[in-house]
Amino acid sequence: MLAKVVEAIVDLVPGEMSRPFSTQKGKIAWPAKHFKLTQTFGSRIGNGPLRSQGIVLKVSDQTNIRAVHHGRIVFADWLNGYGLLMILDHGEGYMSLYARNEVLLHSVGE
Repeated sequence: MLAKVVEAIVDLVPGEMSRPFSTQKGKIAWPAKHFKLTQTFGSRIGNGPLRSQGIVLKVSDQTNIRAVHHGRIVFADWLNGYGLLMILDHGEGYMSLYARNEVLLHSVGE
């Protein structure tokens, strides 16, 4: 999987109208209108020493999810533990992951 992601981001060029992800702190819209925040960044995972490196949102079935920022899809397939997973590369080392989807409507490279 990692090889596929690396191959897909090699020539990523942000769109002309896109501002760098790093400049959007506090300005990025949520990927869904209605959701429940079930895990926050840095929260403890289980009873061990692991900490969350992201956030987890719970949405109702058939909720449309939108990308949080311009990017290119570098992975769109089934992955054990995540179900149907889509990974977007936003450039500058920033990525967003969208897991446990009912269906994926876009493909790698878009």
